[in-house]
Amino acid sequence: MMSKMEIRMQNHELEARVIELEAQLRTLQQEIEAVELAHESECKELVEERDTAQDEAETMEKVVSSLLASRPAERFDDWYRRLHPTRGGEPDLQIAREPVKIIA
Repeated sequence: MMSKMEIRMQNHELEARVIELEAQLRTLQQEIEAVELAHESECKELVEERDTAQDEAETMEKVVSSLLASRPAERFDDWYRRLHPTRGGEPDLQIAREPVKIIA
């Protein structure tokens, strides 16, 4: 059987352990909050980057659509004959550089 003194010492040790564990808990909670804030900030940045990329993609789609609409549509065989005015000859680089929309 334990004496009163031993019980008091054990009680003090247990109280000290509880205080230590509570301090560790508070520290871990603060670390979790800091990580959550950092994660939230990173998520906001990623959302902003995604939105910017989506806006840029939409702009590029509009540019490409307008370019395609502005180019004349030409059948491939007609374009190829213009590109190679003489059969088996070198291609006409000026024709090759012209923007054209090829249709099948």
